[in-house]
Amino acid sequence: DAYHQRFKLDSKPTSHIRAMANPDDDALHETCLMCSTVCSRGRGQAPRSARVIRVEQWSPADGLSLEPNALAAAKEIDSNLALTAGPGAGKTEMLAQRADFLLRTGTCRYPKRILAISFKVDASQNLKTRVRKRCGPELAARFDSHTFHAFAKRIIDRFRSVLTGRTRLHPDYSVGPRRIQRRSITYNDMVPLAVQIVESSPDRAQRDPPDLQPRIP
Repeated sequence: DAYHQRFKLDSKPTSHIRAMANPDDDALHETCLMCSTVCSRGRGQAPRSARVIRVEQWSPADGLSLEPNALAAAKEIDSNLALTAGPGAGKTEMLAQRADFLLRTGTCRYPKRILAISFKVDASQNLKTRVRKRCGPELAARFDSHTFHAFAKRIIDRFRSVLTGRTRLHPDYSVGPRRIQRRSITYNDMVPLAVQIVESSPDRAQRDPPDLQPRIP
């Protein structure tokens, strides 16, 4: 795939996160790391300092040992990554170590925050908890973990005034079982409305490269 570098994690749960480059098993679960990721597993060790360190000084949090390909994935700063792995292979841990690297070395891109989006609430909360354990509270404060719908709701609440016409919402709008114009939206309305807000941003054309701009048929 021309857009992502791909890494395959061993399907066996292990404290040594294993990775192999260029997987071709389409049955494996895929997690996109386009926006980066996480950090600390409390084993009675002293918390790591939140001060910024050089890239070459970083090592996996809590003394975990990563094999060469996994370490390369955690420390990648020039390309986007796609991580493929079966259940229990250590995807959350890899995300945590990658986030620790990005935040601790200062290589996390402006605005120096990480946004993680999950499908399920428990996955979102688990990732947030793991980041706090790996990074400590100071760095973890710069890590945001939400589900797709929770993040969409945050966008709508903050930029609701962008919506006009039939999609316009009152300040006290609610989320309910059916759509009521301006008064209520459904669970399934949230993501499309958030996308509409983002795509209507007046400076999007200046921010996004041509291949990421919306195509009009």
